[in-house]
Amino acid sequence: MKPIHATVFCRSLSPHLTQSLTGLVLLHRAGIIRLKQVLIRRGQGDERASVYGPTAHEAHLLLLLEDSVRVYYDMQDAQDINLSAAEGVDLYFKRSYAREAIPPALRARVHPYGLNYAVYADGRDGFEIRRRLFFEPEAGKRLRAMLRLALRGMDMSAVAPGFRATMGQMSAPPERAQPPRVLFMARAWDPTDDPARPAEKVEQRRQINEVRAECVRLLRKEFGAAFTGGFRHTPYALTHHKDVLLPDDRLSTKENYIRLLREHSIGIATTGLHESIGWKLAEYAAFSKAIAAERLRFEVPGELAAGENYLEFDSPETCVIQTLRLFTDRGLREAMMECNQRYYEACLRPDVLMLRTLCMAMPGRFPEAVQAAHV
Repeated sequence: MKPIHATVFCRSLSPHLTQSLTGLVLLHRAGIIRLKQVLIRRGQGDERASVYGPTAHEAHLLLLLEDSVRVYYDMQDAQDINLSAAEGVDLYFKRSYAREAIPPALRARVHPYGLNYAVYADGRDGFEIRRRLFFEPEAGKRLRAMLRLALRGMDMSAVAPGFRATMGQMSAPPERAQPPRVLFMARAWDPTDDPARPAEKVEQRRQINEVRAECVRLLRKEFGAAFTGGFRHTPYALTHHKDVLLPDDRLSTKENYIRLLREHSIGIATTGLHESIGWKLAEYAAFSKAIAAERLRFEVPGELAAGENYLEFDSPETCVIQTLRLFTDRGLREAMMECNQRYYEACLRPDVLMLRTLCMAMPGRFPEAVQAAHV
């Protein structure tokens, strides 16, 4: 099969974009697409990316296939779509997809994207390195310093110090013999950190915090030492939620969070900002966990069903009830873990997720053998 030419236009280093960009890199490595990357500084015009429109958010990507088919990826938390972009592209994939929020005239081209989380490609990713050098001036300084020291090669630790979770680190098969343990690490949002924030959004953040805090309190009471969780030690949480802090804030580092994911068989997922599906749901599915999740407000592709991939709750009290079901019923827990492994392989793995969008954009261009190899 001849690779399809794909040009991605990127305006930022938003972590919301890493899953999509990683999927494209993996398809490039597999020879399915020939990827080119165009980086655009904030406020810089580019006629090739004009479909972004004047109100484009950083968490958006434009992909141009064979110089003719325009595919737009909208990773914003809120359900609002970029109308000017949607009117100018062939397909528009929306993370927080609500059909009723899309104008009827655009519904044929706007589709659900799926679960989103931050994940990077294994190995050396030259596309990611170039994004870092372009959007972070300090990265260029670090690289030049490295070269002056005559170090050979170039890896991400030289360009962007700090832990970056890759696909190999951010997925795992079910561990059926693992004893039940419950994980819920959360963040408390500061409702007043933006003076321009509307009153209803301020209240929404307070409500998110209160639901998460009460879940922590009740889960600690019910499961004791079999529960790990609490709020990160942010200035806001230290002031307003002292009783539900993590016992040690070092647990909140990415390295420790991944370790804890591997050690716990049950994960708790609550609603994110603007009623979005939080990243934790995707991370739990990638690690083949049993899940108790607050009711999902948005649609995702594939078979992700309450009762099979997660148990649904609508209050801290029902969170504990559903978690207790998973904790005590080994058969239910293991069946759910297997369901989530299948969902990850079929719909969530970055290369599979992005290939699905490309097949929709260019039907008939991808042989069944190629599609099967990525499922």
